[in-house]
Amino acid sequence: MPGRSRGVLLLGGAGAVGVLVLAAASGRREAGPVPVDAPPPGNGPFADAPSLPGRVADTLSDAVRDAGGALVSRMTWVPRVIARVMRHEGGYDAVNPNRDGAGVSFGILQWNRRTLARLLAEMYATDPDGFRRVFGPSWAALLQAANSGGMAKVDGAHLWQEPWLSRFRAAGRHPPFQRVQDRVAREGEHLRAAEKVARGLNVPTERALALFFDTAVQQGAGAADQVAAKVRAAYTATGRAVSVPYRDLLAAYAQGAADRARRTTPPESPSSGRLRWVAVGREWHLHAGSIDLYRDILSRRTAILKDPQLGDTPVRLA
Repeated sequence: MPGRSRGVLLLGGAGAVGVLVLAAASGRREAGPVPVDAPPPGNGPFADAPSLPGRVADTLSDAVRDAGGALVSRMTWVPRVIARVMRHEGGYDAVNPNRDGAGVSFGILQWNRRTLARLLAEMYATDPDGFRRVFGPSWAALLQAANSGGMAKVDGAHLWQEPWLSRFRAAGRHPPFQRVQDRVAREGEHLRAAEKVARGLNVPTERALALFFDTAVQQGAGAADQVAAKVRAAYTATGRAVSVPYRDLLAAYAQGAADRARRTTPPESPSSGRLRWVAVGREWHLHAGSIDLYRDILSRRTAILKDPQLGDTPVRLA
């Protein structure tokens, strides 16, 4: 790659992403916070990668030139990415009644636990009268229970039991609260995490952002960044610059996300709580309730990689 001293994203004709060059660099890399509900790291292909700091230059001049000087606007790609991830999560009034042992999950991104507490607080701040009307006289106790993790009973019932299930569904049908969901999805930690990863790997495309956003929503905002760091470290472990085809990089990210829920050696201690390691052939997969998280994560990410409706042209980030 003559004439290039730093890693850059090269884009081919018609705005299609071509090759990513990752270069090892000195300096400190800041890791994102570890989400409370994030599955513990497994020991798949990227689990043992050295934590050698890697950096990709944030250079989009080639992308802008090949896209005719214009990037796809956020007003265009953000709603499309959110709508794509909603396919796995649900509509405004969708409620998951503790199927995975994580308590009630609600709405277009299936917010739960601390993210649900933030959403409910936004809903109350937007329409206090509507909130009190929809959730009833124990609305304040609901907010307190959500702030405490969402597992406590309110009026003798868990939040994934009646009458709370019906109240959450009614909240999802209330237009002001639908607009809150839209706003939180656009401005919240999950999309911010996806854009941070897109900058760090220098792959600002609709498909890449859908992949990173889906990871942040399902596995936690911190997990999205941690997967990127492991993928980058695996590619730059030799300390030399390497050329990584765009599709290969996204596939490595998808596999790295799933590998957080897979082990190739037995767990060191018996599993406890809602997450447990289960032997699957010669591997161990992390399960949440009856859900095989490794298979579920890999299926979701692979579907995004193959989705013909997602674009591979450069987009504008915040």
